[in-house]
Amino acid sequence: MKLGTIVGIVFSCLLIIGGVILCCVGTSIAEENGQVLFTQKNENGTYHKLVVDESITRIDLSLENVDVVVSGNADVSEIEFYNFNPNNYALSVTTNVISFEETPKIESVTDILASGINFKGLRYALDVEGYRFESDDKRVVINLSKDTDIKILDISAEKGEIDISKLDTDSDITVSLGRGKVNLAEIKTTSVIDVKGTAVDTVMSGLTAVGLKYSADKSDLTVSNSIFTTSQVTVSDGSVSYSLAEAPEKTQITASSDTGSLMVNSISSSSPYKLESEEHEKTVDIKCKSAGINITYPVAESSADANE
Repeated sequence: MKLGTIVGIVFSCLLIIGGVILCCVGTSIAEENGQVLFTQKNENGTYHKLVVDESITRIDLSLENVDVVVSGNADVSEIEFYNFNPNNYALSVTTNVISFEETPKIESVTDILASGINFKGLRYALDVEGYRFESDDKRVVINLSKDTDIKILDISAEKGEIDISKLDTDSDITVSLGRGKVNLAEIKTTSVIDVKGTAVDTVMSGLTAVGLKYSADKSDLTVSNSIFTTSQVTVSDGSVSYSLAEAPEKTQITASSDTGSLMVNSISSSSPYKLESEEHEKTVDIKCKSAGINITYPVAESSADANE
């Protein structure tokens, strides 16, 4: 055997040994700081927790069949991953961005993405047990504290239930769901809430945002007790129940359904419907194909009624 070959083999072995030692040291240091290097596994499934640093301004999730819960007012900002095969996803943490993407097994090991090939790390190659774990009961739980300065929250899933509540933020909130349910409650943002779906049932309550964008092929949508500067709703089939939180003196409302019914304050109306407001500050625009539309809003009390 040539000397160069022997040197190469020895050097490779030293690298592997060094990598194992670094993994052991890294595991110990991570545990001291409340982190875990390897995904925890037991008879109930897998668990991995990631602390969200104060520098993080963007969270991107690209998921398959997963339920997602996002909640504000937490003491510590963190993301919990339940029942994911650690060898079937790519988790990236940079200075400002946390990115999580479910990928096929072979791709996830080496992180073969559009940007090129990047080996995920020796700890994944050594984590043999992870390859045998599969589960359909996957969940992501995101807890955010008031100090977290998230500017973009982007959640995409093929199927599942997405629940976001109790947020007071400046963040763009984007939800893309193939099939399932979306629940948004008690959210205040100085930016836009954007929801897209194929077959999605959605309930929105207690929201305040600069803009609402909602589009779905098939959907039962309920919006109540919410205030948006601009609201754009597009639904092909299903139903839209939109209840304004305040009298529409300064709100212009337009609504149309090609073949579906249209009700305004429990009174049948022809399509298209338009409520004019000369000096409007807010707009509501609802467009449907066969979906039925039900719009309700408080009627301002007349001066005559007020004096009675």
